[in-house]
Amino acid sequence: MKPSDPPRSAPFLRAQRATSDHLSIWKCGVRVVAVVLMTFSAGWAWGTPATGGLAASTPVAAAPVVDIPVKVEVRKTADGKWELLRGGRPYFVKGVGGDYSREVLVADGGNSIRLWGVDANTRKELDEDEKQGVTVALGYWVGHKKDGFKADDPATVQQQLAEFKQVVRTYRNHPAVLVWGIGNEMETGNNTPALWASIEDLAKAAHELDPNHPTMTVIAEVGENKVANLHKYCPDIDIVGINSYAGGQDIGDRYLKQMPAGTAKPYLITEFGPPGQWEYWSRTAFRALNEMSSTEKATWYSNSYQKTVLEHPGECLGSYAFFWGNKVEATATWYGMFLPDGSKLAAANTMQELWTGKAPKYLCPVIKKLTINGSNQVSAGDTVMASADASDPQGDRLKYEWVMYRELANYGIQEPGADAGRAFTEAIEQNGGPQVSVKMPDKNGVYRIYCYVRNEHGAAAVGNLPVLVKGGQEPPLKAPLAKLP
Repeated sequence: MKPSDPPRSAPFLRAQRATSDHLSIWKCGVRVVAVVLMTFSAGWAWGTPATGGLAASTPVAAAPVVDIPVKVEVRKTADGKWELLRGGRPYFVKGVGGDYSREVLVADGGNSIRLWGVDANTRKELDEDEKQGVTVALGYWVGHKKDGFKADDPATVQQQLAEFKQVVRTYRNHPAVLVWGIGNEMETGNNTPALWASIEDLAKAAHELDPNHPTMTVIAEVGENKVANLHKYCPDIDIVGINSYAGGQDIGDRYLKQMPAGTAKPYLITEFGPPGQWEYWSRTAFRALNEMSSTEKATWYSNSYQKTVLEHPGECLGSYAFFWGNKVEATATWYGMFLPDGSKLAAANTMQELWTGKAPKYLCPVIKKLTINGSNQVSAGDTVMASADASDPQGDRLKYEWVMYRELANYGIQEPGADAGRAFTEAIEQNGGPQVSVKMPDKNGVYRIYCYVRNEHGAAAVGNLPVLVKGGQEPPLKAPLAKLP
């Protein structure tokens, strides 16, 4: 799929802000502050030779922090299994991609975040992640063909290589760096020897400039012959990152079948979650997506993680769940393990239990069913009645909030920070309970009625219902469908 910060349409260097993890054993002793003693004629005085030091009034200036890297390596054990070592110890990636709290991630048992690119905030983000005990899969955004990148143009490739080398020189010694993430789905529409040769150039440069961190490149699913091409043309790639959504439950099996037994590189699942909007099968008669509730989506996280990550020890080195935070794409709630107000959704509960082996103390409410009482195709100005069947595992009292938005213009990839649009608050009648009356606007089009259910412990559930208001010709909504290999 696509990341959440730099979408597929981003140029070379688009950054994704991400979040956290714990490497508690590395929190201490990985940075050295060099103290520089400077002598100035005005106000600074060295001590006498007898004392050999600074006078009591002498100011001392601290030099910039000197980074000391933590060595990370990929190796095969005696029995032929792959493992990731950090500081000489086995390290299994329990990561996420997204911009929500690192503190919450660490508390929930996570230990790593993924960044899709670098920008002016990267140093600050790395410093903050290190403080929280979180490693970073540090990405470099490789150009995409649809954005004008030409892998067969020597000048373009050399410019990209020069940029990447500077990125490596800048961040190679930061103790939070776990792996170099070279590109994201750049092979889409460009699965060519030239493209893979350019990836190999970057990976080889990373190894030459930085002996302390492995390299990874990230592909979208495993169709065509991209896995074979990657292995053929990119010997300096150490780890294969795979983004998979609807296919996440068997992506590990499908990846390993692409290569002769024992020859596949180790892999990380670099994005997974509910089926993507481009591949989702359930639609209304007027072609609007029937989005899963947050309760249903949690099952997809669980199944993908258990079947593709946990069932492949020695082949899978871990994963990055998508999306740690809230992201508007396709709908206001399609992706995101949290609501905008920080309320946890079931996917976050699920990952916490998978990472730690223990269920959270307070679980999210469960949405069993959302229903429109009548037709989901109405006339302008009609009143629609909707209801929610929800419960709370702890028996908490539930609070309901109903909101309506006009459907987004398309179901494509959204830029970071995309907005859901105007909420039609005036349309909601009798808000606050499991039933609601909604007076539909006088303009035609597709609208989506959202039901947010919260308990008393900061946990929530959300689902929605699309409604078509007729008032003229409304063209069907279209989104490209993708076939799994």
